[in-house]
Amino acid sequence: MSQPNAAVAATFSFTLSSSSARHGPRIGTLVTRRPDASASGSAGAGAMTEIQIQTPGMLTTTSRGVVPHLSRDHHRGSAAIRWVNIPFETFLEHNPPLPTLQPGPTPLHTLLGFTPSAHLLSLSARDPASAHDMPPNSHTHISVSSLRGVRKLTADAWRDYVARCRPDVVFALSDVPFTDPPYSQKRLTKSIERSAAWLANLLRRPPPPPPSSSSSEGPSTTTDSSSPTPAHLPAIFVHMSGGASPPARKALSALLTEPLFGPEAAAVHPLRTLDEGVAGYAFDLVPLRLEVGASARKASAPSPPESQPQPQSKSPSASDHELQRDPPSQSQSQSTPTPTSLSPLLLSSLALLLPTKPRLINGALSPHEILHYITHVGADLFDAGWAQRAADVGVALDFVFPVREGEGEGGKEGGKERTREIGHNLYAKEYALDFAPFADAFRGASSSSSKGKDKDKEDKEDTRPICPCAACSPIACAPSARLYHGADGPAFSGERESSSESEQNTPEAKAKTPEVRYRAPYTRAYMHHLLHTHEMSAHALLVLHNLAVLDAFFAGVRGVIASSSSAAASSLPPTSTPTPTQAQDDTTPTPTQSTPTAWETEVRKFTATYSAEMRVFEDAERRWAEVDRARGKGRLAREKEKKGKEEGKVKEEVQEEEGVIGRREEEEGNCVLEP
Repeated sequence: MSQPNAAVAATFSFTLSSSSARHGPRIGTLVTRRPDASASGSAGAGAMTEIQIQTPGMLTTTSRGVVPHLSRDHHRGSAAIRWVNIPFETFLEHNPPLPTLQPGPTPLHTLLGFTPSAHLLSLSARDPASAHDMPPNSHTHISVSSLRGVRKLTADAWRDYVARCRPDVVFALSDVPFTDPPYSQKRLTKSIERSAAWLANLLRRPPPPPPSSSSSEGPSTTTDSSSPTPAHLPAIFVHMSGGASPPARKALSALLTEPLFGPEAAAVHPLRTLDEGVAGYAFDLVPLRLEVGASARKASAPSPPESQPQPQSKSPSASDHELQRDPPSQSQSQSTPTPTSLSPLLLSSLALLLPTKPRLINGALSPHEILHYITHVGADLFDAGWAQRAADVGVALDFVFPVREGEGEGGKEGGKERTREIGHNLYAKEYALDFAPFADAFRGASSSSSKGKDKDKEDKEDTRPICPCAACSPIACAPSARLYHGADGPAFSGERESSSESEQNTPEAKAKTPEVRYRAPYTRAYMHHLLHTHEMSAHALLVLHNLAVLDAFFAGVRGVIASSSSAAASSLPPTSTPTPTQAQDDTTPTPTQSTPTAWETEVRKFTATYSAEMRVFEDAERRWAEVDRARGKGRLAREKEKKGKEEGKVKEEVQEEEGVIGRREEEEGNCVLEP
């Protein structure tokens, strides 16, 4: 196998732009810089590619490195897809894994078709949304799920894979148990000790280069500590483990921040603590919900009578864990722990850590949960898995933050104002003849886009924001424009491009640039038809739309936080030296303590406008299952079986009818009188 190329001197930084409480809403900027792989020659030497991600923001989830339902042309044309997470366990069915065989300075971008100048790629060992039962981890490896079963992934193998794949961000291995919760104190102690040790292994200095006669075989999933490693590892995010125990979570934070001595310090020199080598903190809510829910059920379960023997527990079968341990969906919201019960656990992990590093939360289930964690935890990044799952079941998201005037008109139910759903279940029959765009809160870029239910207000100026997705703002290029597919661009075909900005701004260059024109948005009725005919394009359009709506939601969140911070700063009295009486009296009210901030006001307004029950998802999952059974995998076998049953039933009816006729003729013959 080819050896990794020279080290990529990439940098990763996070800057907070708003001054807020330690665990309150805040805005910031993530910046990653790496050498420009497309630059060539002496003029391109030293050129750097910079990617900026504003926070609060989102990351997109993938399956085997591919955004579900989208091609590379789709995600290259979507401004909402910036940070993409890749679970590495889906590549471990082969040894060596496929991504480790890709050469070049950006192997993952090249293999999976992402643009190095536009997409930040992160690598995690497991899928954060997965909650399947797994064999126990050991002190040397974790258990991961591949297409060919469970694999063992060691810390040394993970370090080598990271060195060869060269992601922008990597998640350190963490000993998160996926056996039946709840867990004992001894198990939690092992978990935090192993997590800290595996982080230290990832941070250690690279070994000396191997001899030139190194083997060409790839690394094993169990051992390969002698493989070459770049001097500059990617930015490392650490998963804050500890389960549902606040002391255990604080203990992990203490291990990260305590000074290192002896061989441990020499291994990670010049770092003084493990936390100095960490770029950010990650929280996976799926295993945390499972453990908190199991602990609550165990505490509330009545104890069995002593006279009756307790049934022996048995390990769940494969079918059982598919039904019971799948990632929590919106239909399981009644048994899912609330964000209010999970926030104290997250805060206990952050108590001893620096507030200047980004905080990533995987597994939020709704925009209401996102707002809660931004408000009470100070979270910066969230995965978009729930929005992508909504596209899987035919839900087009339709919400906006901050809520605009008139958006709260959800009607009345039982004499009370009814909250609106955050999306539309386009499987429902009510959309069969609905020719409005996907969302009422947005409009298309085309001037001919209608206003849906507000057609009587077309004479007024439409102040709704534009949804830039391919469903609401489809692009119609000029007839003279040339379309490029995938890598077949001007650079690939040898065509000349304007090499400088001055050339691109000339009147001749502008005249040759095709004018971007937009067509009318796709309608709900058209999407209803695509979904019921099981067309692949339906889910592609829904994914692009939902990601665009969620991206606009985070843009609105950042705007409200910025305005709220500015208003709070302007309302503060001028700084002056406090008197001894003022210094002792810490409870003196300030003008902002009694008045809700702009952020709190908008969050309350959003909660009052949009329903947090997610009933639209429950109905969509039922409708999706019906259509999938009628049109999806196994349809021909089911239709054949149904046809066979119908033919057998018809045959039985015919035979029964023939028997009745025969008996009737026989009776009539017996009744004929002989002369």
